[in-house]
Amino acid sequence: MSSSWYETGFDGINKEEERLSSRWGIPRFWLPAGNTKDWVAVDDDFFNVHEHNPKLNGSWKNWMTCLRGVYDDVVCCEKLGGTTRYYVGHITIVNCSSWQDKRGVKHEFELELLSAKLGSLKTLKRKKSEREGLVGKMFKSARDNNDSAGIGGEFEFQREVDLVKMFEVTMYKGKKLSAWYDDAEKSEESMKKLQDLFQVKLDDDGKLIREVVPFNYFEQLKPMPPAAAKDMLFGFKATDQDNNKSDGGKSGADESIPF
Repeated sequence: MSSSWYETGFDGINKEEERLSSRWGIPRFWLPAGNTKDWVAVDDDFFNVHEHNPKLNGSWKNWMTCLRGVYDDVVCCEKLGGTTRYYVGHITIVNCSSWQDKRGVKHEFELELLSAKLGSLKTLKRKKSEREGLVGKMFKSARDNNDSAGIGGEFEFQREVDLVKMFEVTMYKGKKLSAWYDDAEKSEESMKKLQDLFQVKLDDDGKLIREVVPFNYFEQLKPMPPAAAKDMLFGFKATDQDNNKSDGGKSGADESIPF
């Protein structure tokens, strides 16, 4: 008889933390209808994949890179339908808005993914050409209504930003990026987690170079194994799907930007 339904001791802690991290993934930039937000591009070489985003347990925050072309068992397309597969490009940005989550944690200048579907990718390609690159440039996104792209449109240029100076105020999931780096330099385990999360760089002495860097897309967006996808999609019902209306944190413009 299999005993895989339980574990004893502490050996499963890291495995479960990795599963939860993979389950929720990196926060994505999103605008409520009728709002604007400023953001700064950390990179501009879009990381493009095909993905699905099913509604599960009342939430649309269930992005999963498509398994097609990677595994023989393409459970995502089989379970969700091949027409739910769409093309999307990702870059790393700093969301310059300020907001508070349900736990009371303040978020400000947060690192997030800007995930652009085909129409938005074409607009951002044009902006990159016009500005000779997006890196270190602040843009304002505006979303007119619920039919507009969730990342907004227009992408109006605001000004240039010094990404080195920006390091000290940048956060990830409510924690200063500098604190993430401090923790990583204290233990090999924390360093491994940071390297899996970001494209960090080390100097000749093995110390982290303190700068804002993009997410590690190869680790954070890699297709999950079919068994994990089946676990994620267990109990999925196509009848539960409706218009994609992602919910997100309430944000307010912060007019005092210290960089």
